[in-house]
Amino acid sequence: MEETEKKDYEISFLGKNEDVAREVLKLVKQHQMDVVLESSPRKINLAYPIDHETEAYFGSFYVHSLPLAAKDFERDLKANQKVMRFLIVKPPFHKEEKPGAIPPRGETIGEAAAEQPSAPRAHRQERTELSNEALEKKIEEILQ
Repeated sequence: MEETEKKDYEISFLGKNEDVAREVLKLVKQHQMDVVLESSPRKINLAYPIDHETEAYFGSFYVHSLPLAAKDFERDLKANQKVMRFLIVKPPFHKEEKPGAIPPRGETIGEAAAEQPSAPRAHRQERTELSNEALEKKIEEILQ
């Protein structure tokens, strides 16, 4: 059964030189994949040598493609001698955020979500602004 619905893919690769990105892009176009986002390749130091190389050019593409075309693309990418390593993955699915939902690690809570009660009142601390005098008085109370 052949799938006819296009899917999103992220293609990351390591190449021996800067021109490898052009070759990968040429393969992407050859397989009728739609480029959604492209990052320019940047030189990186490898954690361990690959084919006696200690440096490589890292690049990535986000594409929209048929699954069969992605399989053919993977086969052609394996055959390319300038591509040292590559990875093709489906990007993670992002659900619509609901008000009051806990954001993923590293993201901040928006003002609307912060106003939503996320814990029972007994466990939630209310934030109030204190003047300098009131703050000093509070500190003295705590220290005594």
